[in-house]
Amino acid sequence: PYLSPDLFRLWKVALAEAARLDMNVWIYDENSYPSGFAGGLVPELMPESRGRGLHLRVVPQAPKWEPTTTAVFRLDGDQATDVSDAARAGPLPAKGRYLVAAIQRAPNRGWHGDRSYVDLLYPGVTQKFLDVTLEAYRRELGGEFGRRIPGAFTDEPEIRPAGGLPWTEDLPQQFQQRRGYSLTANLPGLSQEVGDWQKVRHNYFHLLNALFIERCAQPYYEWCAKNRLAFTGHYWDHEW
Repeated sequence: PYLSPDLFRLWKVALAEAARLDMNVWIYDENSYPSGFAGGLVPELMPESRGRGLHLRVVPQAPKWEPTTTAVFRLDGDQATDVSDAARAGPLPAKGRYLVAAIQRAPNRGWHGDRSYVDLLYPGVTQKFLDVTLEAYRRELGGEFGRRIPGAFTDEPEIRPAGGLPWTEDLPQQFQQRRGYSLTANLPGLSQEVGDWQKVRHNYFHLLNALFIERCAQPYYEWCAKNRLAFTGHYWDHEW
């Protein structure tokens, strides 16, 4: 089992053989990939870390408001009108094109230890991952950090854990604070050429990149620097 005493017993066997051959051993930071869920331990210990995804779909008739719905817009040419309040209150006019914005959560999968992948943009998720995974390596093998164990390799951490577009709980608040206008009111621009869609998309992806650095890459790098480890790996940013 991941991070079990037997796993570290075998790790120490490999480390001893590496010393005999004058080789180094790098930490591979996950049970599989994408890195960040610690073989299912992070979502088990932190249920709020379950991944999120923004799904935008255009429908040819009035949609019903669902628990996962964030907003509903009526589409007319290059215009999108927010009709969320009317959708919550009752039936919308049947005819017309509507865009439904909904937040879905990542499902449990065998690949993720029968747990879900996580929302790396949610505050504290990367710290929980470091506490669970790299702190275990530090307790067991920390004497070789920066020596026979030069660093940690992270593999494909990604921010589309539930399909659709990347999302996290406070994304609208962060967008409003950093960009000065509402992301929720401009959600149609992420998939339709309505409103100032080029600006909205640029600002949206710029914010995702900033939050990924602040909440995932930077704390991970700082933990490694503090513990005499190099930090490297393969990001999955080309997917988003």
